[in-house]
Amino acid sequence: MSLGSALQQYLDRFNDLPDDVRHLPDDGVCEECDRIKVEHPGVDRVLRARGMLYYDEEKDKDIYTTPVPACLCKEKASERAQSMEYAANLPLSVKGARPRSFIAGTLQNFEERSGAEEAFMACQEYIAENTPPILVIRGPRGTGKTHLMEAVGRELLAYGKTVRYERVPTLLSRIRSSYSNAQPEEVEPALMRCQTAELLLLDDLGAEKPSDWVREKLFEIIDERYGTGRLLIVSTNESYDGMSVNLGERIASRLFDENSGKVMQVIMMCSDYRRA
Repeated sequence: MSLGSALQQYLDRFNDLPDDVRHLPDDGVCEECDRIKVEHPGVDRVLRARGMLYYDEEKDKDIYTTPVPACLCKEKASERAQSMEYAANLPLSVKGARPRSFIAGTLQNFEERSGAEEAFMACQEYIAENTPPILVIRGPRGTGKTHLMEAVGRELLAYGKTVRYERVPTLLSRIRSSYSNAQPEEVEPALMRCQTAELLLLDDLGAEKPSDWVREKLFEIIDERYGTGRLLIVSTNESYDGMSVNLGERIASRLFDENSGKVMQVIMMCSDYRRA
């Protein structure tokens, strides 16, 4: 047999296949990377008909006999989502069913209590983009402020927005420690994560020990959001007077702003769920 005949025989080897498995389906090739969607049922049938894929009963899995240029976009999207969730630093604020287990706080598993209705509705509206960019949730400890912040963060994360949660005393301690240890390269990333996230969640504002350094750092973070109209949610136990004394009037005037349309405040007056 001549080389030309052998080549033609190679090219014609699948001519007898039924029409439905002779060619890849139109939607079997990824538009993003131009590679094959191996999980597509139509693609699966074509590969099996051509002997490129078979089920190994002993190993109980599919085996590819020929390398296939498979689309990896789904895996990359999953990896990106996992990376974004890790970077978001969101807490697990709800006790799970088993001892020592904790689960994500969502709007669906938020415990309805008298005095939390306004904050709950505000968070729903915030997700729907029907509120100002800055939401301040005030109230005593144990009312569910962290849970609601986490819930909003997880919703926007699911929409593809970058999110960063920080408990304020912990954030400041980390920045201060970096300065003390003469590691300025660690300082910039901590602030950068706050500055670059599309949504910043600052929890427990006012729980930190006040100082000029604390006031300046917090003002730097909050004023950037206030000035640019970027997304920020703050939880605090402080009144205007208390915040003015502890953190300075520059921060208080921004977070208690009633006139610019940049800030919305809600107060939670429900019972402490930790002691209920």
